[in-house]
Amino acid sequence: MLIYIIGMPLSGKTTFGKELAEALGFNFFDTDAEIEKNASMFIDEIFKDFGENKFRELETEVLHNLSKEKNAVIATGGGIITNQKNELYLNTGFVIYLKSEIALLETRNKASIKVRPLLALRSLEELFKARKDKYLALADLVIDNSVNNNEIIAKILSTIGDNQ
Repeated sequence: MLIYIIGMPLSGKTTFGKELAEALGFNFFDTDAEIEKNASMFIDEIFKDFGENKFRELETEVLHNLSKEKNAVIATGGGIITNQKNELYLNTGFVIYLKSEIALLETRNKASIKVRPLLALRSLEELFKARKDKYLALADLVIDNSVNNNEIIAKILSTIGDNQ
């Protein structure tokens, strides 16, 4: 079984993904980390040196490779849903949309030391408006991440169990 976690930047996909993978005894992958490992560059460097289009190509390549995994939780980049080809790969597993309020994302962004290239170009609100319908359309399960991590994991485990 593959579980993909989609959602806005700063929504907690990696944190929840790691916890969910541990709870299930699955492997965990983060597409952004895989891109950086494969390219031997940080994402902000890829954007700066090669642009967003090259980053999206690398993202699709990583997602393609990860879609062949077994028993894995995969935290995706926030923009993975912007490439229609990625829908094919996301459809190979169970998709969880980690939904977040913009105010929470903005608070996290102010506290974050990580460079997020798209947020230098567009606001979180702009990205959310452009992506929310796609997140909802692709999701098998929508989770509001404003609640306790343990509650989220319990709900996901319950829902996954119901869908097997």
